[in-house]
Amino acid sequence: MAHAFVTVVVPFDDLKAGDVRAHLRALGNPARAPIADPLNRGMFVHFMSLTVVPGSPAGPAHLVLEVSADGHPRSAIGRLVGAIGPRLRELLGVAGVVLSDSQVGAFLGQHERQVGSGWFAVPGVVFAGTPGMTVERILREQELATDIQARLDAPHPQNSALETLQWLRAQLFDAGDYKWAFVAEQVPLLQEGGIESFFRREVLPYTPDAWIKADTTKIGYEISFTRHFYQPQPLRMLDQIRADILAVEKEAEGLLDELLKGGAK
Repeated sequence: MAHAFVTVVVPFDDLKAGDVRAHLRALGNPARAPIADPLNRGMFVHFMSLTVVPGSPAGPAHLVLEVSADGHPRSAIGRLVGAIGPRLRELLGVAGVVLSDSQVGAFLGQHERQVGSGWFAVPGVVFAGTPGMTVERILREQELATDIQARLDAPHPQNSALETLQWLRAQLFDAGDYKWAFVAEQVPLLQEGGIESFFRREVLPYTPDAWIKADTTKIGYEISFTRHFYQPQPLRMLDQIRADILAVEKEAEGLLDELLKGGAK
């Protein structure tokens, strides 16, 4: 999963900076329900901030939107507008930027600034989420961690750390809800909407003339043998591992002795 760090910088009349700050305070920090609820339902934003940067005596103020999200920059902007577009339009209106709901996405795209260490980027260090982890995956792992802690806090067999780990893995696997944690995360093509949805969101914004060659598309059914039939194997005890290592070392020493004796002849 790709991660995007989107920076949008919108200049506006510095005389309106006080009103824009007041509007931001009303939205809350952390964000109140009108912003937080649709973003939480969307499960794609790792971090988002809205800030007013005061203008110089002769220059404009700037409204700075920063978003760390799943996907590529343009798709992240599109999903953001889909989630809270009307709220962003209201905020821009307070800053004196009058737009319709359908114009918000294009306007943000026009004012996006690439931040990074490249030649043509605005200098900055980008944090773009947890590598390879979607927001949905992070939330699922948080739920898993809570469940694990509850199982460990409840009465359970008191054995060695290794045996406790084996017991816990078996409990989670048998529960059924956490079998996803035993296999790699599904690729984007398996998400809701299928390949067409992925193509429209992740490919067309960057390659408008791309197409899907339908006659090469194959429809099938995936059965994950790991997910459905895998049984966790007990981990070996340290004493067993140590004994195997010593046996291999002893065998290697014997081979070395034979080589040295052969060379002496």
